[in-house]
Amino acid sequence: MQTRLGLAAKSMATMGGEPVFVDTNVLVHANNADSPFQNEARQRLQDLCAAGHPLWISRQVLREYAAVLSRLMNERNVFPLIPASPQGTGAGAS
Repeated sequence: MQTRLGLAAKSMATMGGEPVFVDTNVLVHANNADSPFQNEARQRLQDLCAAGHPLWISRQVLREYAAVLSRLMNERNVFPLIPASPQGTGAGAS
């Protein structure tokens, strides 16, 4: 039986490069069209992948990323990904 560590070690061996921990800021800039650093962040991530480096993130990074994107969406009045259904229709309607 393989553990998570065993699976990670196996994928690291097949990738060939040292793992790289990706910070929240890099993910935010790479996915924010308004960021002056978007192209650089995307290019660096692509270069790391092309060189065989596994990219790692933590649960904390995921939480921070979600919080930052939620705040940016709120500031820009962007609609939610799943809009609320009209009253009386959709889930929970009786």
